[in-house]
Amino acid sequence: MSQKYGIEGKLFYCAAGIGGTPTWIEAAHLKNVSAAIDGKEVDLTTRANGGFEATGVALLSAAIEADMPHDPTDADYIALETAFFAKSTIGVAVMSGAIAAAGSRGLWADCLVTKFQREESADGAQEIKLTLKPTRSANPPSWHIIASSTAPAVTGVSPNGGAAAGGAFVTITGSGFSGATAVHFGVTAAASFVVSSDSIIVAAAPAHAAGAIDVTVTTPGGTSPTGGSDTYTYA
Repeated sequence: MSQKYGIEGKLFYCAAGIGGTPTWIEAAHLKNVSAAIDGKEVDLTTRANGGFEATGVALLSAAIEADMPHDPTDADYIALETAFFAKSTIGVAVMSGAIAAAGSRGLWADCLVTKFQREESADGAQEIKLTLKPTRSANPPSWHIIASSTAPAVTGVSPNGGAAAGGAFVTITGSGFSGATAVHFGVTAAASFVVSSDSIIVAAAPAHAAGAIDVTVTTPGGTSPTGGSDTYTYA
């Protein structure tokens, strides 16, 4: 299992917002960064639900929180202080890694700084407690996954065979899977697939005539080349 650590998480900002191709600046001195995304629950209960409540999700809400050293000479401090007191929009990306690294993912949103709270503990440095929340914008918030710029590669499929009727869940291993747009068993698209990480996809095998086929993955960087390691055999 691939793990990400807190120190790898990063917050980036762009004074011009998230539209177009943002010029991101890493807020390197921020710590304890969190991005809480919650769904507003709605009641979908009917008599047909067997006496249990049925819950749906309507609007999503997000709040980004972070701690920042009190340093009025720091460019990050100035940008966030200015955004707060001017009540101006600032583009923010809270990512699991570098902004351009394949597989890095997180929330992009045009935000307002809703809290700029200075704390002055007697035995510690002054800090600013920040809260940022998405605001009205022509560019709505989105969950971004950075795709690889090179073609993916499939190095294994497990299980490597199944019934012609399809339906088996197949774990595809390899590299460059972030941002995958399609998975094919031969020329037939997978019934469904989930990109678990840059190196793992779980796909539902479609129905197919008996025989051996190649499993391929397509991303914005291209389609994986075929070879013996991607063979899946229908019986």
